[in-house]
Amino acid sequence: MCVLAGGVRADVTDTKYFCSYLYEQPGIFNSVFSLSPEIRFDKGVSRLNYFGLRTGNYYNLFPWLDVGIYYRYIDQIDINNDWSTNNRIEFVFTPKIVLSFLHQEELQKIAESAKTSGEALMKEMKSDDIVTASGKRALRFMVIDLHSQIEYWDVDLRDVKKLNPVLRIKPGTSWLYDYGTVYVADEALHSFKYGDWFSNWIRFGVIRPFYGMRLDMYYMYESEKPDPLLPDWEHANIFGTSFSYTVK
Repeated sequence: MCVLAGGVRADVTDTKYFCSYLYEQPGIFNSVFSLSPEIRFDKGVSRLNYFGLRTGNYYNLFPWLDVGIYYRYIDQIDINNDWSTNNRIEFVFTPKIVLSFLHQEELQKIAESAKTSGEALMKEMKSDDIVTASGKRALRFMVIDLHSQIEYWDVDLRDVKKLNPVLRIKPGTSWLYDYGTVYVADEALHSFKYGDWFSNWIRFGVIRPFYGMRLDMYYMYESEKPDPLLPDWEHANIFGTSFSYTVK
């Protein structure tokens, strides 16, 4: 996906900063409820240009599959430098592959020392939380995450013609080391309304425990069309932090 913007001028035109917080707790019908506010800055990190709030539930249907539904409210500066709102509905589908570099006997010893079953231990091995199950042990895993979403942008019951169905795909790989996680992902967006790809983020990050939470520090290289109807791409460096807290 990183070649979506290939063949275009790759001059970086901006430096941005993203900051978000994720809260999770057990939800209805064995789901996980989450609430996540986010702010973004552009123009060399000098201007607040985005506020978003995402909430919803996801279900761990199988050890290798999560599905979810979310609502996202966005208030952001558009291409006309005006603040505009956007309501979105998101359907999430996340198959994943967990590869262990430890023998079954080692896993069982870690499970017993953590006073949990091997099944519960593996259930906790989610792509965004694969370190908590190991406690202070160095549990080594690699997770291949094939995250994808169908999103409906510009939801407005008074004007359904504004509706913009969008496909978001985010394949990624994460590696567990000691107390943290290193990961790489490529996130791309395709508009069914305009019939083209219009955004691509290549992301590298590190997740570490932080005072009872998890801190995700990352860098992204952004390639984006400000106007999906035009062929021009713009490029930016993005630095970000994301704090997350989960109630078990």
